[in-house]
Amino acid sequence: MALTRVWTPSPNHSGGSTKRLMVAHSMEGFTGPNGAYDCARYFQGNVGASSQVCIDNNRGKVWECVSRSRGSWTQCQYNSVSVSAELSGYAAWSRDYWLGQREPELRNLADWLAEESKALGIPLVKLTPSQAQGTGRGVCYHSDLGSAGCAHGDPGPGFPIDVVLEWAKGGTQPAPQPPTPKPPEEEGDDMGMIQPGERFHSIAFANGRYNWISFFSDAGVEGKGEQVLRVVCWRSDNGGEYWPYGEVRVGKDARQQKATYDLDPAHCAGVSIQRQGDPATWATVSYNLGKG
Repeated sequence: MALTRVWTPSPNHSGGSTKRLMVAHSMEGFTGPNGAYDCARYFQGNVGASSQVCIDNNRGKVWECVSRSRGSWTQCQYNSVSVSAELSGYAAWSRDYWLGQREPELRNLADWLAEESKALGIPLVKLTPSQAQGTGRGVCYHSDLGSAGCAHGDPGPGFPIDVVLEWAKGGTQPAPQPPTPKPPEEEGDDMGMIQPGERFHSIAFANGRYNWISFFSDAGVEGKGEQVLRVVCWRSDNGGEYWPYGEVRVGKDARQQKATYDLDPAHCAGVSIQRQGDPATWATVSYNLGKG
């Protein structure tokens, strides 16, 4: 299907040359219901990073940050010869999780690859690392570009690029849009949600302050003794990398259901709150931090 491209321009780009690579990345965060929009807004800041498009589970829509003729800042020495797609998700996700929980996102990627292939004449074939780092033309992972491509490991060994390329070659049909749960209402707070299966937690930002976060978990209702919530900071002083910032454990005891975590506003441009689920995977909600 034809994609709707929401133009969300980033100032972080440079000149491009003849494009030969279409590169798949995982954001390592931004996995909430509006993750692609959140990532695109992040790229609009003075963060030294960007990508051509940001993609999430919102079927039929991508957020376009850098035109295909330019070089986005996402894979170091290969920026000028690549067009790049940032995928809401983690390199640690399994093949089954991608195909089961992120099918709309994968179909969006397939449609984007098909459109870019047609516009740029890049074949829909998966390249090996040596081909990607040489003169090959096709699709590759960020990890295929090695140290000259910033030495990252995304989108991970479980990413189902074979399925995505088959869809890209044959065209895709709309996939069912997963329902978005309605956040519980709490006056004065900006709420977000983490959704591991049918369970969820809510995270509230304190009204008017953005250098600390309060959050709560009704762990007792879920039959859990405690829940582990991990804070990941989007660092503003290292090109937009994501770094673990700390963990808190929220118990079913009423006194432990709510916690406050302090952030360093000098280094945190944004933050993700992650909830450890069953099996041991992390579901995430992400926020950009304003200035309080």
